Amino acid sequence: MTIAFCVGIITANYTAIPFLFFYGFACLFLIGTLISFKRDLAFYIALLCVFFSIGAILLKNSQTLPACHIANFSPYKSERVFLKGTIDSDPFSGPKKTSFILRAKELYLGQTRRQVCGKVLVSVFEKHNFIYGQELVLEGSLYRPFNFQISDRLNYRNYLSGQGIYSLLAVKKGSLIKDTGKNSGNFLKSFAFRIKHSMAEVISKRLSPVSASVLNAMLLGERKGVPDFITENLLRTGTGHILAVSGLHVGIVAFVLLVFLKALRIFGRVRYVILIISLIIYAILTGARPSVLRATVMAIIILGGYLFRRETSIYNSLALAAVFILFLNPAQLFGISFQLSFACVISILWISPKIKSLFPAYLFGKGWLRFLAVAISISTAAWLGSLGLIVYYFKIFSPITIFANIIVSALLPLVIISGLTLVLFGSCIPLLGVIFAANCEFFTAVLIKLNSVLAAIPGSYFKLNSPPLIYIIGYYGLLLLVFSSYWQRWAFLTKLKACDIVREK
Repeated sequence: MTIAFCVGIITANYTAIPFLFFYGFACLFLIGTLISFKRDLAFYIALLCVFFSIGAILLKNSQTLPACHIANFSPYKSERVFLKGTIDSDPFSGPKKTSFILRAKELYLGQTRRQVCGKVLVSVFEKHNFIYGQELVLEGSLYRPFNFQISDRLNYRNYLSGQGIYSLLAVKKGSLIKDTGKNSGNFLKSFAFRIKHSMAEVISKRLSPVSASVLNAMLLGERKGVPDFITENLLRTGTGHILAVSGLHVGIVAFVLLVFLKALRIFGRVRYVILIISLIIYAILTGARPSVLRATVMAIIILGGYLFRRETSIYNSLALAAVFILFLNPAQLFGISFQLSFACVISILWISPKIKSLFPAYLFGKGWLRFLAVAISISTAAWLGSLGLIVYYFKIFSPITIFANIIVSALLPLVIISGLTLVLFGSCIPLLGVIFAANCEFFTAVLIKLNSVLAAIPGSYFKLNSPPLIYIIGYYGLLLLVFSSYWQRWAFLTKLKACDIVREK
């Protein structure tokens, strides 16, 4: 069903088929499912067509802007306007610029006043302490995003439109900025952002600037302060994912919170409810990126299974997470973050057990050998699953990725756990704060240094020419073929040969 849903989104994006056609198609096959409600072949075909149509309808609907949308009044060249709206994101404040997303309400263009809607990316070229939910009147230049290339595969305008942003507002230093005194933000988001700021304050006070920037990225999703050389080295070794809060990060946070709740003697269903609420708040404060939403939805489904004493399927949970994200924003399907996130997870779930089956059984009897075999299996599976996308978007091939990810898999939990304990206890118990800060500083420094050493090894990465899309499709087709059911037979035969060799010796 999820595949049909995604195919519908792709079809709607790359064809000129009108919205009404997909709507009629959905109604027709929905009636078909009601008529053939016998769970036979006709029923399942009709149901697939319904999901296909819903995916197409959602994308077409997201691309159709209402008449009052701010994009309909944004000129291609900048024009001086007054714009009233509510801050709809956690503002990022740098030394010379403050940026945030504004949910537009009123536009004053000359002598004309219009009621508007939609998101606007605002850049204020001076430092301000804005907060989420604050209502402002801003004087600035309103214009559409420039269509320059971020990379060979992505331009700035498409990148912003994927987030529902079609207009920019530049507010120069000294321009009018009026606070109306109203705050209409969501309570849960406001609460999450306050927690985030408290955590960031503890981190910045206790750690060096470089370590603080890396931990802020890993734990809070704030990547703007990370030095360029660290980002470049991580990209070269194929470990850039550690700076983006993902499923691994959410899993570690869930584990730490679970241990913390157990220490507080909170048991039973109450513990799972608190954990679910905590993960939702964590997803909001990290920016609710596709990888975080995917991991959070999957975690909620699994915890919900424990809560209601029902078994859950990991594949069904993954499919439901994909549908949930795409239902909110179907354009996410074409985003690099969404594609990499799901490609890695699917590969780990599907390929890693098959790679693991190639290792001799006696390895799993010893703790460190078992850890090494599992780490190699997961790292190899994630590398194979993400390789095509990384080559396609970033034009980098990194043979050292498997080894680098094994090191990261060992160090990342230590960094995150020490960081979480720092923000949980660092401000309350000064002595423990010093100890946890020292641990966090050490593990972060080791991670950065080892990654720099790996990136400096000759042949650790290669720059490639931009490959055609058909090559990438062919790669994933080959991956599907190799790791099909024939792989299990081949692995079984390999094990038999290994046993024969051992007997002969």
